[in-house]
Amino acid sequence: MPLDITESNGLWSATHAKGRCGGPRKEAIKDDIISEFWCSIDIVPDYLIHSKNARVYHKAGQSIFEGEGTYPTGQTLRQISRYAANAMRVTWDISWPKATAPKDAVQIGNATLNGKWNKLLALKRDGTLDEIGLTSTTTIAWQENPPLALVFEREDGTQVEFSYGFDLWRWDFGLGLTNTTPLRVTVSEDSVQILRQVSDPSVAPSEKEEAPTPQPREYRFMATLAWASPEMEQYTLRAKSQGESTPVSFDDSGLLLNGLPEGTRRFAIDLSPLPYTCLESDALLSRMKRFIRQLASYSAEGSVVFSGFSPATCTEGSHCTKRHATLHWDHQALLSFAAWAKNCLGDGWQLDFQFPAPLAKLPSLKYISLPNGFIYNE
Repeated sequence: MPLDITESNGLWSATHAKGRCGGPRKEAIKDDIISEFWCSIDIVPDYLIHSKNARVYHKAGQSIFEGEGTYPTGQTLRQISRYAANAMRVTWDISWPKATAPKDAVQIGNATLNGKWNKLLALKRDGTLDEIGLTSTTTIAWQENPPLALVFEREDGTQVEFSYGFDLWRWDFGLGLTNTTPLRVTVSEDSVQILRQVSDPSVAPSEKEEAPTPQPREYRFMATLAWASPEMEQYTLRAKSQGESTPVSFDDSGLLLNGLPEGTRRFAIDLSPLPYTCLESDALLSRMKRFIRQLASYSAEGSVVFSGFSPATCTEGSHCTKRHATLHWDHQALLSFAAWAKNCLGDGWQLDFQFPAPLAKLPSLKYISLPNGFIYNE
């Protein structure tokens, strides 16, 4: 039984299955661009395991899928996918039992793209962008420090983005075992396969050695899937064609809205004066949410454009509830904030951000101003 999710303007749709704990098994814009999105343990994909409690519901302007399944070897996989605008933010929790050694690779967030894809953009951890031409014989393997995001592009302008979540340190650690190839892309004539590994016991132990086992605990991994088509242009920020925005300053109390010309409805907020720029910081996130609540109280309609900051890697451990330096990036926090802000402001408002290149080339950021796509204030 399918669990369908369709964006309110008909720009895209996703299909999960009632009997599966993961997915989507299909993602479509004009046609099916993704035929599978899955995890696997010991080469067993999540769509072949016993699953329960799969459901789709709407909350806070987003569509949410939840599913849970158990592997024959005892691992439990739970997935939560949050759909808003043109992106899916996904969280996987794997409960690993005691004394259970993986016999083969453990992969999280694999995907198969349908059709011919001619270009790949790879956003590296230093913020630079590599552009790679794709042919039917292309194979690319990253053995360490995989890119933050991969963007695949077709000749008709359709794009699909695969981004790591904020938890880069978790992906780098994986299950604490050997991981020779954390990311691999294989291109054929009519498809592209993306494999993301968190464990690859490629060197088998001898008969006298015990197979290495992960610590028995819960492992969490996060990622983002986004997509874009040229048709999305018409739904981007209407304020871009409505004239100049009024710069608004702020202090520790919030936005300084008093004294603005009567009828001001278009606002520009430059965050560059702030001493911190990582949105995983509670201080920055709280400040930006305060700005949004002020604007929602100020008017029932308008537009706001944020500038002066952009997603980047950060090592401040307190952002991840750690006492030591911990590698993360705030791309997913930005998408989460944007979905929350659009729901808080309501459909009378337009929200956008100004990003420098190459970040502006990521579909998730290029079209961040799209409506969430589901009912506001549910």
